[in-house]
Amino acid sequence: MGTGQGDLSKGRLVCLRVSELAARAELAKQIRVWVKEHAVDRVRERTGAPTEQDIEVVREETVNELLQDVKIVNHRVDEAAGTCTSVAVMPKSRVTPQPTLPPPETPRTP
Repeated sequence: MGTGQGDLSKGRLVCLRVSELAARAELAKQIRVWVKEHAVDRVRERTGAPTEQDIEVVREETVNELLQDVKIVNHRVDEAAGTCTSVAVMPKSRVTPQPTLPPPETPRTP
């Protein structure tokens, strides 16, 4: 089971569609997800000024699974909060093990 949420300010139809896609992605993450984290620690020193430290953490999540027989079983719209949610389910018997392959490399920017 996976739950997804959308922003109602984009319109009801778009909100529901985004929440359905997010629910399916959350479901896929429960099967297998590849997480890559990269941290950069910068220390700046300037003449006559105190040192400054800046830490940047980039986290990437990649899901590479084939989902079969996924059904959206619940939609909920919360007008007060401005959100909508969807719940996706898939039988465990439909999870097919696939060979573990690393995700495609993303080009690095300097």
